[in-house]
Amino acid sequence: MANEQNLQPVTSESEAREKGRAGGIASGIARRKKKSMREQMETLLSLPVNKENEAKMKKLGIEESDDLTNQMALLITVYQKALKGDLNAFKEIKSVVQNLGSEPAEGESNNRVIIVDDLDGNGS
Repeated sequence: MANEQNLQPVTSESEAREKGRAGGIASGIARRKKKSMREQMETLLSLPVNKENEAKMKKLGIEESDDLTNQMALLITVYQKALKGDLNAFKEIKSVVQNLGSEPAEGESNNRVIIVDDLDGNGS
């Protein structure tokens, strides 16, 4: 929440319009930046693994015909940490597995309404 003492009331309709416009422009910039970062991360995760990680995967029994991507390498790392007792890694695996089960199959719709609280001022 904002500090109430720092808030300055809008004095005119035109000032409110200007501040609203500036906020909308900033929101659009932030949204495009987040989208770009998400797309870049998806690209990085989809790239093939390097030879060192490929050898580690083969040692674990993951065949070449499987997806030998950076995403798989990260999942293996989290899995190995969970096996060593890392509770955060275990929670992450649990979260991924649960979320996979709740998503509709490709081409299907879950026919749910999702309410997003985007009024928190964080732009997220």
